Amino acid sequence: MTLNEYIKKYNGVGIDTDGYYGFQCMDNMHQYCKDVLGLDYSVLAQSDAKSVYMNFPNVPGATNFTQIKNTTTAVPQVGDLMFWGYAPSGHVAIFVEGDVNTFTSFDQNFPTGSKCHLQEHTYKNVLGWLKPIKSPTQDTTDSLEEEKDALEKVVKDLKRELKSLKNDVKDRDTAIEVLNGSLEEKNVHIKELEDSLTKAVKMAEDSNTDYQELETQLIETNNRLNKQNGVIERITAENTLLHTANVNLASANVKKLDEYDVSELVKEVLSRIFKK
Repeated sequence: MTLNEYIKKYNGVGIDTDGYYGFQCMDNMHQYCKDVLGLDYSVLAQSDAKSVYMNFPNVPGATNFTQIKNTTTAVPQVGDLMFWGYAPSGHVAIFVEGDVNTFTSFDQNFPTGSKCHLQEHTYKNVLGWLKPIKSPTQDTTDSLEEEKDALEKVVKDLKRELKSLKNDVKDRDTAIEVLNGSLEEKNVHIKELEDSLTKAVKMAEDSNTDYQELETQLIETNNRLNKQNGVIERITAENTLLHTANVNLASANVKKLDEYDVSELVKEVLSRIFKK
C-alpha cells in the first residue's frame, strides 16, 4: 500500500491498533508502519510518542529508520514520522508535504479526540523525525503502473474528446458558412424589399398628391354643380310659374271662346285667310 492509498483508506477513520485509550497518534503510526512500510506492530513500541524519539535508537525496529533532528533548514520527506515534544506524551504524525516553514501531515488525536485527517503545522515543538530506510515512495511500482495506465486512459479519452471537438468545430464552421451564404441571400432579398418599399412609398406619396388634386377638382366640380343646381331650381320654378300662367291663359281663352259664336268666329278666320 502506498502512502496515498493509506490516507484515502483511513481519512476520517479512527484507528485503535492496541485496543487501549481509543484513537491515539501512536495507533496511526503503528498502522502506517504495518500497512505501508511492511513492519510489525511492535516496531517503535513505547509508552508514548515522545519516548519513541527520545529513546531512539534503543527502541524496537530502530534499524528500519534514520533519526533526523529538526533544524531551521531541514525539510522532511514524504512518509517521514514527525515527532513533537509536547508534555507529557508528545505527538507523532506522518509527513505528507511542506517546506522549511510549514507542512501538512496525516494525524490522529490532533486536536485531541480527532480521527485520522490531514493537518497543517508549523515546526513549533517538533523534535525531529524518523526517516524510513525503506521509503514508502520506493515501493510504489504497481501503483505507478496503475496510475500510468489511468493517465494513458485519460489521455486517450482527451484525444478522443479533442477529435470530437475538432469535428464539431468543423461541422460548425460548415454550418456557419451555409448560414453566412443564406444570410447574404437574405440581405439581398431584404435590399430588394427595401427598394420595393421605397418605390411603393413614392407611389403612395404620388398617389396621395394625385388624390389631393382630384379631391380639389371634385370640390370645385361639386361647387359648380351646386351653382348649376341653383340655376336649374330657378329655371324650374320659373317654368312652373310659366306653366301656371299658360294654364291660366288657356282657361281664360276658353272662357273667352265660350262668349262668342263659334261659327261666326270660324267665318271670320276663314275670311281673313282667304283675304291674304
